[in-house]
Amino acid sequence: LLAGITIPNSVTTIGKQAFRSCKSLVSAFVPNSVTSMGDGVFSLCSKLKTVNIPESIDAIGVQLFSGCSELERIVIPNNIKSIGYSAFSYCPALSEVCMSSNVEMIDAYAFYTCTSLKSIILPYSLKSIGDWAFYGSGLQSIIIPNNVVTIGSSAFSACRVLSFVILSGSLNKIGKDAFSGCFALKWLVIPGSLTSIPDGAFSYCTALKWVFIPRSVTTISVKAFLNSTNVIIYCPAGSYAETFAINNGIPYFN
Repeated sequence: LLAGITIPNSVTTIGKQAFRSCKSLVSAFVPNSVTSMGDGVFSLCSKLKTVNIPESIDAIGVQLFSGCSELERIVIPNNIKSIGYSAFSYCPALSEVCMSSNVEMIDAYAFYTCTSLKSIILPYSLKSIGDWAFYGSGLQSIIIPNNVVTIGSSAFSACRVLSFVILSGSLNKIGKDAFSGCFALKWLVIPGSLTSIPDGAFSYCTALKWVFIPRSVTTISVKAFLNSTNVIIYCPAGSYAETFAINNGIPYFN
């Protein structure tokens, strides 16, 4: 059975799903001669614990490490600019991610249900976080860098122990259910760049109490804070947020 592999320097391309479901594979070394890695190369390698990402590629592909249930740590080198769809999904042991300082996009489902991932430092280069990207992860806190303009639907939904969130000052779109079911979240400041709060964005946040909403927000879904029953809105007098609070029986202060 294949327990470890060192790919020789003569290799430049690793094809799609090349090592998929190698259940005995524990370690793999990929040299910098490799400039292309297909989708799902190491997916469902359930015993894989040690693997490197070469400095010769600029993107982590679709489902590259999805289902690597014993993978605990990954270093994403600075050449990486995007983390692909479902790249690290279903990696429940993944607890440490050393992130590239040049990543611009984290695609949908990238860290889906990474339950051991307690923290991650997102780089200033980041511009977008995809749908369901960190759904069900073990994140306890997250700072969204100021270059991020989009957070996708359910991106941080069901992060049950997430208690501290700082949103990007450039954020102009937040998706449906983005932080739904973040039971430990207690306070939130909506940035002045945001104009709309959609369905379920902060629903089922049962500990959420203090929400600061600026005058820039002119649309709030009636389901935005569904079953977040302890919410108190802090907002400017005469703002849309004040009207929303009055119309929906939510306590507010100016």
